[in-house]
Amino acid sequence: MKHLIILYLIFILCNSCCTKKDCLNVFDINEISLIDFEMQELDSIFVIAYTKNNDFTKAIDSAYVTSIGTLNATNNFVITIPVSFFPEYDYRLEFRKIDFIAEITDIKVASEKCNTCFLTKDKYSILESYQINGVLRTNKAIEIAK
Repeated sequence: MKHLIILYLIFILCNSCCTKKDCLNVFDINEISLIDFEMQELDSIFVIAYTKNNDFTKAIDSAYVTSIGTLNATNNFVITIPVSFFPEYDYRLEFRKIDFIAEITDIKVASEKCNTCFLTKDKYSILESYQINGVLRTNKAIEIAK
């Protein structure tokens, strides 16, 4: 019985130094920053998800974004996309008002530790890199420049 009490106290002590924070995966929010766009250019954006490495021929999901984005701290627009982002897919955003297409390919994510505790190691995904129209980007969030 004495050993059980000691083990219980050790367990409580080890868990008391744990951090308890929310660890959002990179695609939990589905936001994209748009650089150098005008507000009137954002009222009709079509988003299509495709199977990866398939030359944008096999569509999986699509959505039409009709709401105008919000400005962030650097005066770039941020839009929320109603299509789930996954590294297993490629994406095409068609800005119908200005005849502009952004193709998001080669999405790579990495795993980071979060809430490391006694007998527990939570992990979450961060964006490592992606390509926009064939140009490699290493931002921690998806950004599209006009």
